[in-house]
Amino acid sequence: MPRQVNHENFTLIYDEARAVFELRFTGDLNFQIWLEANAALQELDGGRALATARFIVSDFTDAALTQFTSADIMQKSKVLLSQQMALNPSITVILITPNDLEFGLMRMLQGSVESISTWQSHVVRTRKEQEDLLRRLTGL
Repeated sequence: MPRQVNHENFTLIYDEARAVFELRFTGDLNFQIWLEANAALQELDGGRALATARFIVSDFTDAALTQFTSADIMQKSKVLLSQQMALNPSITVILITPNDLEFGLMRMLQGSVESISTWQSHVVRTRKEQEDLLRRLTGL
């Protein structure tokens, strides 16, 4: 059964059987909340869950990135991502961003991730696209 951590602006779900983390964001999302969500992901089971995960899905469908900047994405996120990559160098990240602004910011994050890591990343606009992609990548 998947484990779940609830926060005011995000829900973290870890499906151990599929080795999938899902971060579902809601409301006005700033960089600090994104950092808190990723810290929760990193701390689950003392980092053991992240070390064995195959996928991280971040869903921004119900969120507005009102206080994100390109500097947040390009500079500050690299520190966090480097820490996570040290725990697991082979995760695939899927970002769901239906709105143009968020899509553009997440494409920048995708470029940042791929420039400093061996992680694979994908940016999609809908949950259906994400589900289809995950199914194709897992063969399930």
